[in-house]
Amino acid sequence: MQCTLAHKYDFHKDVTGWWMSEKYDGIRAIWDGENFMSRTEKLIQAPEWFKEGLPKGVTLDGELWCGRGEFQKTVGIVRSHEGNSDWSSVKYMVFDIVVDRTTVGERLELLDDLECSQPGGCFPHVEVVHQTICEDLDHLKEFELQILNAGGEGVMLKAPNSMYEYKRTKKLLKMKRMKKSIADVVGYTPGKGRHEGKVGALLCNWMLDCGPELTVRKIAVGSGLTDLERENPPEVGSVIKIKYFDVTEAGMPRFPVYEGVL
Repeated sequence: MQCTLAHKYDFHKDVTGWWMSEKYDGIRAIWDGENFMSRTEKLIQAPEWFKEGLPKGVTLDGELWCGRGEFQKTVGIVRSHEGNSDWSSVKYMVFDIVVDRTTVGERLELLDDLECSQPGGCFPHVEVVHQTICEDLDHLKEFELQILNAGGEGVMLKAPNSMYEYKRTKKLLKMKRMKKSIADVVGYTPGKGRHEGKVGALLCNWMLDCGPELTVRKIAVGSGLTDLERENPPEVGSVIKIKYFDVTEAGMPRFPVYEGVL
């Protein structure tokens, strides 16, 4: 099933009256009433106990999430193909229910009526995301600041009375200061100046997310490396964590910064 995808918030648009919620840095997952599916319609192998209590015959949209700053941990657990990963730290953060011809407000009411959404219930690994209406720009900035100060990633914004759409839509916006990703180390560039004799940058393969397709980009990551890491860089074949501001028109991450080895 094609899920709703967000456009980027441009920091100028008036979103008074829009629904706000925290943006979770996890793995997008659609509950189809029987199993979890990725946004590319691949089966996510969740353990049976994790699926117990989720509604049958109901389609939910959400994020599999291990907590703020734990994106790589989430990836490691959710994308394991052995089926025996420890899911005890994973939560399913539900932010929508897929029902045609219903507004976002009506869908939130349907979510609140689900048994698995009740506070103090028997399903601590399932949580319906709290959403609040934006009063004005100052309210949005305050809401974002609270999330960032708590180590969160950003804000999601839904237009009032918007329907669930099976495509990327400007009625769903993501407000995010820096993006995070992973890349595969495939080589090095030599250092210059004070870095002569050391590694200047890590040459990496990075996956550009183009909606339903992924495209490999060759990038150089030098910012964020310490002198010690330049002397003893991550080995070729290592998977590293990076953060960047945005993607250029050429499809390259803008100012990628090294954050460590996965």
